Amino acid sequence: MVSLKNNTLHTDLYSKPTDTFNYLHWSSCHPFHTKSSIPYSLAFRLIRICSCEETLIRRLTELTEHLKRRGFPLKHIQKAIHKAKETPRSTAIQRRRLPETQKKNRIPFVITYNPALPNISSILKKYFPILHTSPRCRRAIPHLPMAAFRRPKNLRDVLVHANIQKTHICGSRPCNIRRCLACKLITTTSQFTSTVTGKTYNILHNLSCDSHNIIYVITCTKCKKQYVGLTSQTLRKRFKTHRSNINNQRGDAVGLHFNLPEHDIGHLRVTPIDQLKTQT
Repeated sequence: MVSLKNNTLHTDLYSKPTDTFNYLHWSSCHPFHTKSSIPYSLAFRLIRICSCEETLIRRLTELTEHLKRRGFPLKHIQKAIHKAKETPRSTAIQRRRLPETQKKNRIPFVITYNPALPNISSILKKYFPILHTSPRCRRAIPHLPMAAFRRPKNLRDVLVHANIQKTHICGSRPCNIRRCLACKLITTTSQFTSTVTGKTYNILHNLSCDSHNIIYVITCTKCKKQYVGLTSQTLRKRFKTHRSNINNQRGDAVGLHFNLPEHDIGHLRVTPIDQLKTQT
């Protein structure tokens, strides 16, 4: 927020009326350095924003109250504010730039966080010189690795699953693949009826012309006779053979039947009814 006083521009922190200042709670299961750096970062931010000393003191007092409400120890807050105020504002407002080699070549050492973990950064600093005694390691890891923590699973991850099970639709349907000859003659249904016993059975799989390794039923709508077949191919490939036998009047059961008097391929209906786990 910018204001004009005595012909001088002054900057101050602006907070929305709806801001609740719910910073990370001190009791949160986060790495200690993450929690401990919050007061310093917020105080340093105020030093950069507030151009007037009087305004800065008021904002730092408000910050102290907000952090105390979030469980931060008063001694830790005061220590962080004192450390932040050691940097002059003229220096604080300047953008800090890391060396290009450090930004590009520093390798992150990623590990899942746990409160019982030792100080990984200290261990890396302590034993990193040992790696540099090897010329090969010195070339592979020229700079000290940066310890980085990934979030462990929380109760929400354990209790809530994002992957929603898709609804499994059972029955037979056309595959709608271009130039599929079986699509026009396949029966869209979730059940099939035996014309011999009159019993109706449920289809327990999601089957189409493109399904393979299946049992299928060919029904003649003219005389209600049925042919049961089994194939390891897709139904549309198997149906091409049946269609060819009918057109060429070849001597298999399907080819002979649909060449009987008053019969043609228009009386044929095919229904995949089951799928086997192993190929035939």
